[in-house]
Amino acid sequence: MLAVGVVVTRAAILRLTDPACRDRRRVLALACIWHVAVLLVFKYTGFFTGGALSMGWVPLGLSFFTFQQLWLLKEVYTGAYVPAQDERLFLFAFFFPTVTSGPILKPGDFFPQLTGEHFLHPEWEDVAAGLYAISCGTAKKVLLADPFGVVVNNGWAQLEDLSAPAAWLVILAYTFQLYLDFSGYCDIAAGAARLLLTGHAPETVALRTPKGIVVEVAPLFCRRTDTGAECAIEKDGGDDVDVTTGLPVIATVELLPGCTEIRIDGGRGVGRVTKPGLDQPVGAAAINHVPRQMIAEALRREAEAACYTGGFAVTISIQNGEEVARRTFNPHIGVEGGLSVLGTSGIVEPMSQQAILDTIQLEMNQAVLRAGTPKRLILAPGNYGLDYLHDTYPAFAAIPVVKTSNFIGDTLDMAASAGFEQVLLVGHVGKLVKVAGGIMNTHSHTCLCEYSVDDQR
Repeated sequence: MLAVGVVVTRAAILRLTDPACRDRRRVLALACIWHVAVLLVFKYTGFFTGGALSMGWVPLGLSFFTFQQLWLLKEVYTGAYVPAQDERLFLFAFFFPTVTSGPILKPGDFFPQLTGEHFLHPEWEDVAAGLYAISCGTAKKVLLADPFGVVVNNGWAQLEDLSAPAAWLVILAYTFQLYLDFSGYCDIAAGAARLLLTGHAPETVALRTPKGIVVEVAPLFCRRTDTGAECAIEKDGGDDVDVTTGLPVIATVELLPGCTEIRIDGGRGVGRVTKPGLDQPVGAAAINHVPRQMIAEALRREAEAACYTGGFAVTISIQNGEEVARRTFNPHIGVEGGLSVLGTSGIVEPMSQQAILDTIQLEMNQAVLRAGTPKRLILAPGNYGLDYLHDTYPAFAAIPVVKTSNFIGDTLDMAASAGFEQVLLVGHVGKLVKVAGGIMNTHSHTCLCEYSVDDQR
């Protein structure tokens, strides 16, 4: 019966692709009616007759077969797919990995694979793609992102000496740092997926960077597991070491042949969101949406090159991330049990101005969710004010607190935009006296610079 259906589809396609055909709509309708009628007769006769009549048996995979034939006919009718003269319709209809349980194959994805170079030489193509993916993740994370971070940090430490060209260099360095950290996680996951599809584990990989520089690096390991594959790189802080330097970042990938979903989760060393207001919902792994999107896109790209139509389960882990996270901002903002995947190595004590402001804005978003009526807020420049507040005014515990660092003016602007009605500053008198004098950035270098300008006025 299914073979007859293929013959019907073939005949319809011949008519639909004939330039002289004047009744294409009728041809399409008749072919679709045939397929739907066969499906109804075999699967739903008993249902419509209340069990009085029943075929007693159903061709294996009839539902998937029918819907796949209907899709093929629609594609040919609309011109979305133009079949070749020697198209292997029987192979398309009875492709054994999907004939019984799907998914429904798209002709534009299936038929080119039968004659493409990848189909004839899968090993080499897969190895080449795997080398590229793994090298991207390793080189971006280890060799590129952190050096750009050094430029950013040095620029922030010497703000008063920055010329306009130097300031633009710092801005560009920060942009490249974020991009390379984001995409590094994605490429590591893609490399692990390609390894899973081929079984090849490279000892060293080479990469031509966006700057045109070719670098060669060695992953910590690339190996098969009982259920998939995993690949790891080591975080190298270079000259600007932090608490995350030396931590292995591991991507573990498993295949999900029965679906097209890409599931991304955090393993050991990656924290969980415990407070609302963050990029991810409460209970989710602290992997922001941008890294998630880039990981998913990288995996789809690799799957297409490997002729794989299923899904993936990706787990990002950071060795010793639980311990290291205790020395970061994570517990304070509501990420427990590990570090965050933000496009950087984690939420550490930020040294660049934009990183600090982003962290303050994040705390402000959380404070809005906790604020009562009237909307009250406490601002503290540092730990001195926080400790004093905790020890002296326990009655204020219900009022949300945001740590401002030196950016008191920017934080006040954020509070105003958030709609807070009452704001209390708690901190060392050395900080607050600067605010009283109109100095909204209390960093020592910035203060001296602003004060000298005011004197000249």
